[in-house]
Amino acid sequence: MIKFFFNKTFFKYIYVLIVLCFVFLLANLPAKYIFSVVKLPENIKVSSVTGTIWSGTIKQLSISGIKLGGVSWRMLPERLILGQLSSNISLNKKEQFFRANISVSALGRFELKETDFFIDSALLQPLLYGMPFSYSGTAKGCFPSIEFLENNYIRMNGEISIKDAKLISPQQQLFGDFVASFKIEKENKTLVIVKSIDSPLIMSGKIKLTETGRIDVSAKMAARSDEPALDKMLLFFGPKDEQEQVEFKQQLQL
Repeated sequence: MIKFFFNKTFFKYIYVLIVLCFVFLLANLPAKYIFSVVKLPENIKVSSVTGTIWSGTIKQLSISGIKLGGVSWRMLPERLILGQLSSNISLNKKEQFFRANISVSALGRFELKETDFFIDSALLQPLLYGMPFSYSGTAKGCFPSIEFLENNYIRMNGEISIKDAKLISPQQQLFGDFVASFKIEKENKTLVIVKSIDSPLIMSGKIKLTETGRIDVSAKMAARSDEPALDKMLLFFGPKDEQEQVEFKQQLQL
């Protein structure tokens, strides 16, 4: 009997018990305490944190002056068995929302699953502080999978619908509705197909995101016949071709 209590099996049980106790204590730590200990970047502000690490809420989350609204989260303990730290997260601000399942693997791989959102584009206006223009419109998106890899490369499948896109200043100009479809292709490339839908701005384009962080943009644009101001605005991107379209190409590096 004494020999049993001090064999390897006994110590394995003790180890498991200690781990379970540690997980239990960690999971029940007040989220407010964690946010008071961890120093967040200066551009991130949180207020009224309640709950625990396992499940909690933030009354107001602000990033770079953008008030994103309330945040709630719930950890998924079953993913720990697979070596993943995973949580359901939800942001809500009136009619606007962002919902996703966020997971981080033991190797540091960051991924969003079952992501969907609806936002008023005016929410992002603070990002353009100091720029000589403003805009309006809404964006609705659904992404089954978003992976964040090296070199700032994002690989994703999904779709974004943009409705009533409009330039407000320095002059008012309605661009209309657009759909952007994201698809993961070979060699880890993400291809984005952008199309207008019965809009003042007639456009079709492609955006290629490569794993080296390069973004290739190409598009053909034309104004509807009853939009002379928009037709003149498009000449800023270059001359018209034989089909009365303006071609735009740009290469960026993240």
